[in-house]
Amino acid sequence: MLPIKKIYVDTRFMNLNSESSSDFTIDLPQSYTFPDNTVAYIDDVCIPVSWYTIQEGRNNNLYVRVDGVIRVLSLSEGFYNIESLNDAIVDELNMTFGSFLKLIRIIRRIKLKSSVLLRWCMSF
Repeated sequence: MLPIKKIYVDTRFMNLNSESSSDFTIDLPQSYTFPDNTVAYIDDVCIPVSWYTIQEGRNNNLYVRVDGVIRVLSLSEGFYNIESLNDAIVDELNMTFGSFLKLIRIIRRIKLKSSVLLRWCMSF
């Protein structure tokens, strides 16, 4: 029987002399000796991927029609949650329409958390 079955490698624990998170070395807590013809393989790889919620040129434009006129609002690229997206939309609407359009709030639906309902009122 082999002395160990799995070794977990995490780039958070790479040596200081490592080149990057894709070219690194680690120090094991102890040395292991394996019999001849022992085979090792990669069993699992976890590569985290992250991207902005709003990306310029991809999904940063919000099209609003008021009195038959379509206006394009551009949101800043970045990470957003429901509250910060609400704030960004409110800011863009207020900058574009001023006092003509007053946004009350965006409500998160309880059952469908990914959908939002835009509620607004017009003030004259």
